[in-house]
Amino acid sequence: MNLEGDWVGGLEVKDTWLFIKAHFNPQKNVKTVIIPQKDIHKMVPIHFKAEPPNVYIEVEKDSQTFIFDGQVKDNTIVGDVTQSGEKGTFQLFRVADIEGTEDYFGLYKLETDRLILFGKRWSNTVYLEERRVVNVYPLTDATFFSEMGETIIFKDKRANIIWRQKDFEISGTKVTLYREEDVTFRNKEVTLSGTLALPVTEGPHPAVVLIHGSGAESREGYHFLADHLARHGIAALRYDKRGTGTSTGDWHYSTLKDLAEDTLAGVHLLQTHKDIHPEKIGLLGTSQGAWIAPIAASRSQDVAFTVFISGAAVSPKKQELYRVEHELHYLGFSPFQVDLRVLGYRLQLFIAKIFQKIQKVLPVSKILPKDIVFALYLDWDFDVTPYLKKVTCPVLAVYGELDKTVPVQKSAAILEKALENHDFTMKIFPKGNHALLESEAGAWSEVPRLKEKEFVPGYYDLISSWIAERTNK
Repeated sequence: MNLEGDWVGGLEVKDTWLFIKAHFNPQKNVKTVIIPQKDIHKMVPIHFKAEPPNVYIEVEKDSQTFIFDGQVKDNTIVGDVTQSGEKGTFQLFRVADIEGTEDYFGLYKLETDRLILFGKRWSNTVYLEERRVVNVYPLTDATFFSEMGETIIFKDKRANIIWRQKDFEISGTKVTLYREEDVTFRNKEVTLSGTLALPVTEGPHPAVVLIHGSGAESREGYHFLADHLARHGIAALRYDKRGTGTSTGDWHYSTLKDLAEDTLAGVHLLQTHKDIHPEKIGLLGTSQGAWIAPIAASRSQDVAFTVFISGAAVSPKKQELYRVEHELHYLGFSPFQVDLRVLGYRLQLFIAKIFQKIQKVLPVSKILPKDIVFALYLDWDFDVTPYLKKVTCPVLAVYGELDKTVPVQKSAAILEKALENHDFTMKIFPKGNHALLESEAGAWSEVPRLKEKEFVPGYYDLISSWIAERTNK
């Protein structure tokens, strides 16, 4: 009996269904259970016994106790569950390790006229329905299970789907509500690959280049927004950051200015497209992308508008210290522990700046691990204000009120001062976190714990309507 791997499923007690995710690695003696709706996250069972074919798991948190007593058969675990004295049933399915989940991505229309968009977000395969983002997990190469308890079966080379939940079943068909083109463009020696989403209506259309946040971001991170924009008459270019997907180069060894030049190369590509209006091309940057966008916009008169999403107007150093402090508070560290860890992080940043000085005379980046090399290429004291003051096009800034990754109020004040006497719009959404998901605390560590992941109402609509207003004049 091999339990190793990830398992997903649900328990049902007194007509209430709860999602479960478990991970077992007997060789390393690792066993964890997640029940998001009960605020149980990667809990180690207080009792665990596996005697083929029987499995016994007991999880306890605060006053809650869950006892799972089941049997393994093929790739399922089925049995009885006791939740704080109440009895019910549970079922877990083994998550399959399959490649090419992007082959399933796209827009599907169910018989009930529901539109479901499959894609990737925050490294997970998900579907988006209106504002709701739902994680899905592959059980086979054609069957997925969602955290809402739905079984999704792809048929006919992924042209059709069957959607099941309990005794309810409907069919759906893959639909095309806009056109997509694979594109490549160059910035010096770097070749960038992307996808251009185009409205089906007659052009030329306004367009926007979508700029990544930090880290190894591919084009898939903007799939949902590009879908929304294209269905609202705005072309959208999403591309693999250098060194990710099929783009060449390496973001680890790149400065913000290098990435801004990549963005402008995307603008120049769009200017040559027959279905895009060359004077109505703008930029949209999220998180770190909101530092890159003003650099690019300040360097080119070809940028017709700029949108900043969750962008820090303080330096990377101040933003990171803010993030670390607030994440630690959310995770329950004591004030003393928070102060100690923030001090340690300050020391790391100080060491990074020393290595930056050494790098100017000795290429230490060649001998350092790649996962820390990027710290040598990021200007930790970068000030976005001079670039903001040079931006001449209309600007929209969007924040989540509860965002604990960037200092929202301080950033908003800096933007207002830098962009005074400017066509500048700012919207701070109540309850929004860094990703503009509805949140209770706003910390990024909270995202896996959210009982439901929904974008704040009006987020995407604000972006598309604002761009339409600025480009239809």
